[in-house]
Amino acid sequence: MYFYHFTTASAAQNIMASSLKVGITPFSAMSKRQAVSLTNTPDPKGHGLLTGQTLKDTDPEYKAVQALGVYTPVLNPAGYYTITVVDQTEAMLVIDLNTSSSKLISYDKLFEKDIKNMLYPGREKELYDQLSAAAIHSADYPFSTAHISNAQQDQEIADITNKKRKHKAPTWFFHLVDIPAKKIAEVRFKQSDGSYK
Repeated sequence: MYFYHFTTASAAQNIMASSLKVGITPFSAMSKRQAVSLTNTPDPKGHGLLTGQTLKDTDPEYKAVQALGVYTPVLNPAGYYTITVVDQTEAMLVIDLNTSSSKLISYDKLFEKDIKNMLYPGREKELYDQLSAAAIHSADYPFSTAHISNAQQDQEIADITNKKRKHKAPTWFFHLVDIPAKKIAEVRFKQSDGSYK
């Protein structure tokens, strides 16, 4: 079955020369586990990816991105600063994986392994639902949630829990070890119309 991994064009070249390495997951901050993030849909939207956005110093996410220390602000002739982030949707890797592999797990299974069984065993369902929804919610705010109120954040997380807010988590999969380049069937690059070829 084909799975998809989105990345920058330069990273795609490096991956094809070696392998697709494990990275952070929605729970890495708590569990420390790393895995390759995959999806079973060839649509990059809704996965919490950076898309080459240019942020002005008046944008609510600007300070959070600047604090990362990765990007150098540029002074615009009009007198304000901007930061342009990388585009993690420039390239789409098409990866052929065996769905019966024990190294390939769904978002729900990853949550079960890392949160339900390892960090918080034997807790109430409500806590599990909230922790899972909070991780899913982070995909809607790839920079930070610092600029939205706690009340708004709580409501949006509750809406995920109550199935009132749509999300892509059912399409998320994780490969628990590096994926060799030979498993990558194709690399497609984003075109000006948003399609991949």
